[in-house]
Amino acid sequence: MTGYTFEGSWGYVEHEWTATAGTFIFEPAGETHTLVVRPEAVDVGPAWQGAHAAGALDSDLIGLPSSRPTVLVLRLFQPHTTIYEYEYMALSPEQIAQFHRDGHLVVSQLLDADAVNALRKRTEDIAAGRTAFPSASIEFEPDARNQAPHINNLRKLNECARHDEVFLRHAKHPAILGVVADLLGEDIKLFGDQLFLKPPGGIEKTYHQDSPYFPIEPMSLVSSWVALDDATIDNGCLWVVPGSHQAGALAHSEVWMVGDRQDMCVPDSAFDRSAERPVLMKAGDVSFHHSLLLHRSGPNLTQQRRRGMATHYMSARSRWTDPHKPQPDYLLLQGREYPGCV
Repeated sequence: MTGYTFEGSWGYVEHEWTATAGTFIFEPAGETHTLVVRPEAVDVGPAWQGAHAAGALDSDLIGLPSSRPTVLVLRLFQPHTTIYEYEYMALSPEQIAQFHRDGHLVVSQLLDADAVNALRKRTEDIAAGRTAFPSASIEFEPDARNQAPHINNLRKLNECARHDEVFLRHAKHPAILGVVADLLGEDIKLFGDQLFLKPPGGIEKTYHQDSPYFPIEPMSLVSSWVALDDATIDNGCLWVVPGSHQAGALAHSEVWMVGDRQDMCVPDSAFDRSAERPVLMKAGDVSFHHSLLLHRSGPNLTQQRRRGMATHYMSARSRWTDPHKPQPDYLLLQGREYPGCV
């Protein structure tokens, strides 16, 4: 539920509150005070303001979509005393119910243009060789004429946040974490991430679930998929089978070749293909899906790229299940860790 908690001590300047995450100024106006938040020391999105009267927040948040609550949690403290406490959920109860029913949810324009452009630019810099990135984590399109790191030759970047600070900041984005916390709980760890480039002529990805590839229990991770370009049927948008996560893990028993590399997918005979739905998105939209949801993406039949950033989150209470490999050191993004867990 929470995005950020602001704590600190009262200063000696009248009506001023200072914390590590910003400066809060109370402007008295009779019985009503206006609280202006200036996020100076941490990136929490555009400046916003709210007003409270008789303990109730009664104004809209400025700079955030009016169709959804903010991801921020605000707790203001005098020494040893809570004086105001406002808590907001990133998702409405209806959105949370939809996710648990369908295994899938799109939040429109969750990221602003600056956040999207930062990911685009970093991807282009890596592709052009201007920014170092491990070659072992770069995957090329199977029919790429050469293995040079040109952006139209690349299929995927793996483990982005582990290797690059721009992608790590993205994994920690408060708007995304706010949604994930509503779905998983407060204690969140990063499992991994990939950036899919889907260049012109980029190949399809057949139906699969994420959890059978992840040695994590329970199989209830949440993935955020950020559209860096508009995603359409022609350029290879995601397709999902709503509610398919409720059937549990399915056998990935059909061979699917990615060039000369063998992969596996879920055969059409294992589910109702007629139930699939396209996920059409604008750049900045974020799709969230359950790790057991059946999903795929089509080929890119256009002359434009269709880039998407997938980040996989898990509860810090999750357990590592691979007896043959040591458990990696997973990054805690929010909340606390638990003994014996990831």
